[in-house]
Amino acid sequence: MSAPDSPGTEFPGPDIVRHRVQEATQRLLGDTISLSDEDWQAPSALPGWTRAHIASHLARNAEGLAGLLEQVRAGEPAAVYDSADARDLAIERGSERSGLDLQIDLDTSAGQLAQAWSNVPAELWQEEVTMGTRRVALGLAPLARLQEVLVHHVDLACGFSFEDIRADTAVWLLRWTGLQRRMPPTTLTTDDGQTIVLGGTADDSEQPVDDNDEPRRLVGHPARLLGWLTGRVDANAVQGAGPSGRPL
Repeated sequence: MSAPDSPGTEFPGPDIVRHRVQEATQRLLGDTISLSDEDWQAPSALPGWTRAHIASHLARNAEGLAGLLEQVRAGEPAAVYDSADARDLAIERGSERSGLDLQIDLDTSAGQLAQAWSNVPAELWQEEVTMGTRRVALGLAPLARLQEVLVHHVDLACGFSFEDIRADTAVWLLRWTGLQRRMPPTTLTTDDGQTIVLGGTADDSEQPVDDNDEPRRLVGHPARLLGWLTGRVDANAVQGAGPSGRPL
C-alpha cells in the first residue's frame, strides 16, 4: 500500500485548522439562528436540496467524522459513513426536523466532533484513512470538515458568500480540493501571486497526460477560485475559466 498523502508544508497542522472550523461553525450557527421553519424548508442554492437538507448533511458529516476518529483510536477499520445509502437516508430523515431541532442538531454534532478531535493523540494524526477518493493522513480530516462548513454555508443562501472566506483558508481548500479531485493539469495563480498546481498525472486525470500537455491556467482571488472550482461561482469571476464556464 502506498503512503498516504500527509499534511506536509502545503497544509497547516490540524490544530490550526480545527480552530478555523470552530470559527466557521460559530459563524454559520449565528447566521442560521434566526431562520424560521419556513426558511429551513425553502430551497437552498444547492439544486434539489432545501436548507434543512444542508443542515442535516452537515450534522451527519460531523457525526461521521467523529466516528471515524474513534475508530482510528480503537485501531478499527475507519470510514466516515456506513454506506452511501445509509448516509442519504439519514440526511433525508434529518431534513424533516423543525428549525429549532435542526439548529440543535448542528450545534450538538459540531460539539461531538470537537470533543472527538481533542481525544486524538498527536501520533495518530499520521494514520492512514480514506477520505473521498484518496487515502490521506488523518491530520487532513479537519480540512475536509472546514470545506464542508464553509462551502455549505454559502449554499444556505443566508448572507454568507465566498467573499467572506479568508484568503489563506481558501488557498488551503484549493489544495485540498485538488488532492481530492481527479483533474487535468491546472495551474491556479492567486491575485497575490501564489501559484497552486493541481492534477497533472495519469492518476489525477480521466484523460491521458503526457509531457506535451499544456496546463490550464486560472487567475483570481483564492476564494473566487475556490467558488468556481466547486461549481458555485460564475466563470466571469475567474480569468482563464473559458467560455463554457464549467468547473474542473
